[in-house]
Amino acid sequence: MWCSWAIEGGGQKVFFSGDSGYGPHFAEIGERFGPFDLALMECGQYDPRWAAIHMSPEETVQAHVDVRGGTLLPVHWGAFTLALHEWNDPIRRASAEAARRDVRIISPRIGGDRRDRRRERWGDCGMVEVIEPCAQGRLCRACPAQSHLGRFILFY
Repeated sequence: MWCSWAIEGGGQKVFFSGDSGYGPHFAEIGERFGPFDLALMECGQYDPRWAAIHMSPEETVQAHVDVRGGTLLPVHWGAFTLALHEWNDPIRRASAEAARRDVRIISPRIGGDRRDRRRERWGDCGMVEVIEPCAQGRLCRACPAQSHLGRFILFY
């Protein structure tokens, strides 16, 4: 549960943080294994009392920077409540910090239809745009490929 993974394949690298408090280990991972094209970073269920195992949204963005991530995908939020914050507080705060730090952030649209490709407001996070990995698995805004692997939302 508390371990992370660095995955490399097809010329791309992905990092998954697992549950973790913020610390110097993220910079060490970035130096040793980075940069990463996509970083799935724990973001949610935080409280000062358990800072050693769950990061605040702002720490999530800093950890993403430390591992030298390209696109940030916050995970571990919005499913069920373990902490006293609002369910969408993690994504709202992480999106605001990412915008402040000029970090690219994406998130699945909860309950969305994968055919919906319009720009829209999503929660209180600001403007979003559908981003689909192309057939080569890269996150791009416009790809002529007909085969897509999934759908993500880019926050502005």
